[in-house]
Amino acid sequence: MKRFAVLLIGMSMIAMSGCDRREIPENQPTPQPAAGTADTGTPPSADDGGTLPSDTTAATPTSDDALALGLLGAVNEHEIAAAKQAKDKKVSAPVLQFAEMMDTQHSDNQAKTRALGTLASTPEVQALADKGRHELDALAEKSGRDYETAYVDAMVKGHTEALTLIDTRLLMLASSEPVKQHLTQTRDHVAMHLEAAKKLQTQ
Repeated sequence: MKRFAVLLIGMSMIAMSGCDRREIPENQPTPQPAAGTADTGTPPSADDGGTLPSDTTAATPTSDDALALGLLGAVNEHEIAAAKQAKDKKVSAPVLQFAEMMDTQHSDNQAKTRALGTLASTPEVQALADKGRHELDALAEKSGRDYETAYVDAMVKGHTEALTLIDTRLLMLASSEPVKQHLTQTRDHVAMHLEAAKKLQTQ
C-alpha cells in the first residue's frame, strides 16, 4: 500500500513539471531586413546602385532661338571681318566710310545678339561661317581698285543673301518675342546696308 502511495506521488510530480515546461520551436527563421534597405536600415542611394526619384528635367542643349541667333552671329562676324580687311587695304574714302559703318553697326548688332542668349554652334552655323572665311580669303588676294570693286560687289551679294536668310529662315525659327523683334530691327539695318552698297556699286 505504501509503495502504491509513493508511486502516485512520483507520477503527480512528473505531470506538474511537464505543465511548467515552455516549448521553444526549433529552426525559427531569423528576421530579414526589408528589401531595398541595408542592415543599418538606411534607404538606397545613387552611390550604392539604388534609384532615386528626380523632379528635374534635362535642359535642351539648343533651341530654335539659339540657332537663329547663331546664324545671325555668323553673318555679323563675317561683315565685321570684311570691314576690317577693307580698312587694312587702304581703300578710297567712300568705300572706307562704308566699311567703318559696317564695322560699327555689325559690332553693335553682335553685342545685342549675344545679350539675347546662347548662339548655337551647329553644322549649319559652322558652314555659314566657313563660307564667309573662304570669301574673305579670295578678297585678300586682290588690291587697289580691283579690291574695292570686289569688296563692294561682295557687300551687295552678302547683304542680299542676309535678307533672304532672315526672311526665309531666321524669322521662321524665332519663337521668343525679344528675338523676333531683334531680327526685325536687324532686317531694317541690313536693307539699309544693301542700298548703300548698291550706291557704291554705281560710282
